[in-house]
Amino acid sequence: MMKRPLAFFSVVFIILLFFSYRVNESVITCSPINSTPEGKKELYGFLQDDTVTLCGTIADYSYKSNYNQITTELRLKQVAFLLPSEKKLSSRSRIIVYINKEETVSIGNTVYLSGRLSFFEKATNPGEFDEESYYKNKDIICSVRKAYIYHKTEDEAVLRQYLKNFAGRQEELLEKCLTQINAEILKAMLFGDKQGLNREIKTLYQKNGIAHLLAISGLHISLLGMAVFRCLIRFPVPVKVSLGLSGILLILYGFMVGFPVSAFRAICMFSLFLISKITKRTYDMLTALSCSAILQLISHPCSLFDCSFQLSYAAILGIAVLMPALQSITETIRNKKLRKVIQLFIPSLSVSLITLPILIFHYHEFSFYSVLLNVIAVPFMGILLPAAIIMLMAANLCLPLARLLSLPVTMILWAYESGCRLLDFLPAGQRNIPHPSFLKIFLYYAILFCVTVLVKKKRQAYHFVIPIAAVFCLLFPMKPHFSVWMLDVGQGDCNVVFSKEGKTFVIDCGSTSKNKVGEKILIPFLKYHGVNRIDGVFVSHPDEDHMNGVIELLECGDKENIEVARVFLYEKSMKTQPEEWEELRIAAIQNDIPLVGIKQGDCIRTNSLGIACLYPLKEQRGLTGNDASIVLSLTMERPGGEVFRALFTGDLETEGEKIILEEYPFIADYDLLKVGHHGSSSSGSKEFLERISPQFAVISCGENNRYGHPHKETLERLSEENITYFITYKKGALCFG
Repeated sequence: MMKRPLAFFSVVFIILLFFSYRVNESVITCSPINSTPEGKKELYGFLQDDTVTLCGTIADYSYKSNYNQITTELRLKQVAFLLPSEKKLSSRSRIIVYINKEETVSIGNTVYLSGRLSFFEKATNPGEFDEESYYKNKDIICSVRKAYIYHKTEDEAVLRQYLKNFAGRQEELLEKCLTQINAEILKAMLFGDKQGLNREIKTLYQKNGIAHLLAISGLHISLLGMAVFRCLIRFPVPVKVSLGLSGILLILYGFMVGFPVSAFRAICMFSLFLISKITKRTYDMLTALSCSAILQLISHPCSLFDCSFQLSYAAILGIAVLMPALQSITETIRNKKLRKVIQLFIPSLSVSLITLPILIFHYHEFSFYSVLLNVIAVPFMGILLPAAIIMLMAANLCLPLARLLSLPVTMILWAYESGCRLLDFLPAGQRNIPHPSFLKIFLYYAILFCVTVLVKKKRQAYHFVIPIAAVFCLLFPMKPHFSVWMLDVGQGDCNVVFSKEGKTFVIDCGSTSKNKVGEKILIPFLKYHGVNRIDGVFVSHPDEDHMNGVIELLECGDKENIEVARVFLYEKSMKTQPEEWEELRIAAIQNDIPLVGIKQGDCIRTNSLGIACLYPLKEQRGLTGNDASIVLSLTMERPGGEVFRALFTGDLETEGEKIILEEYPFIADYDLLKVGHHGSSSSGSKEFLERISPQFAVISCGENNRYGHPHKETLERLSEENITYFITYKKGALCFG
């Protein structure tokens, strides 16, 4: 390492940056306001939907079309908020502005606008997309919606605007030469434009481990740079001039695509390679990688926590460090043919091994066939990219010729898609893997480091089989401990139970204040915990705020590697409220998931867990609405013989609570109560709380909801009974057990 001082310095720099963030986030946070604390308070004094006036310089812009409505998206830098006190409050960070019409603007314009200030939402559930962190890592602090420009200067960054116009023209030509889906894929590969990328294709590439092909990577840069260099040296141009022009062209390309992390790294490293050729010095990949990382982190410290930064740099680190070690191991294989076959997989395996913890940390899934697919897919990029560039060059001259030349591009993209779909049909292709701790990640990389060191010391090859196998075992799922989770889904309910045997049960999932809670909250949560099978889903009653997320789970679960075994509903309600259950019934039929009727006295058991249905009573008939909510009593054996007890009441109201107390005179002493009907005053009666006597109670509701939940009377009753209560919109997801 000391033979490469820059590499050593970069490692120390990254470690210090990481720990400074862990100790005090403000050390490297992209501070939103470059002003006094009083100035920050004045800005944040604006409410979420209040109108704000500001000025800023356009760094980039784009247009989006949705339901025949064109929206202009601006990314502003050098922003100054114009406060009511007639002061300006400057920001070092950028902001996003949305204008609900097609606005004619140019890069470099200074715009004065007004709109509704909106801060990005922070994730409140494990696995949920953290909008605030995502944009913070990209140095963007807030957005302004429904904006309108009331003044604009004519200043323009001429070169940047020309490059953007050029890219736009090439994207239009792609649409004329290829199908819509293929054109969007090429836009992502060549220009970094993923706005119109087909969601199914993006998911397909991601699940099968080839999503990196959709990013501008070192392969793109090296192919483009070397192609230009080889063209120039055919002319009577000095080699140094050819190298210099190649570097300049790549930098212009970087400006055109907006210098995403992978492009910045690749262009920086390739530029250092060109400089080494000009100065006749030896090019060292690790030193170039370190230089690129330091430059990136000095300009954008938050990039360290960006997934694209981590994957881009880790992949090259795998090629530079791990690949030589694995190749050395294969040299001990005596069969030459077998050795050559195995060596084909070494580059892909090196990248996969070193990026595995990063992928699991961010996406919680892994494709076992990704190494095989990458062995085939990556070499074909060497054909696809030149073919696409030649097609575009022809399109600028003769469109019919370009359409003819598009055949290789179409065939390769078809092969990529077909390969992904084929692997989807193979057994055990993808698995959801639990979120790894930092300790596990550290141990993983420590073992890989030991492997590379031992190889250099000429140890026997079989010594490395055990540590690599241990690495995989380290990251594969272990059975979770018993826990009861109550997720924050806004105005709705969602509860998840994990048993000691590794069984998973879901009790309700729905919301009327948050969109797609099944897809955006429940499924990511389950993947975060490495869940591949749900043994039962209970739906208390067919209200939207308890059921719409379950429907999304049934529709999307299979695509996310989550098998749903069965869905439990109140037996009589399926007959008395068929219309309310219809959407759920259709989703279950389409995905071959059985609907099972449940009634009083039924109990679902594992070795240590029991979920019993207490209500509605068998003799009750014609119940609808909240009165038809099934009430579930959960019992779980703890170590030492103790029993954890939880009661889930759906939207049960006072009358139903009274019936339960009469039917079960000995019901008492629960550890946890899910308060009925989101904390409404019509639930959680004094008599019910006295008898149940829970240690903890949870109210699931949304902030500032139109129903006024939780009602003051309910909170007072909980306090009178000395029950510790939590509200999901204040605390986020809650875990018990």
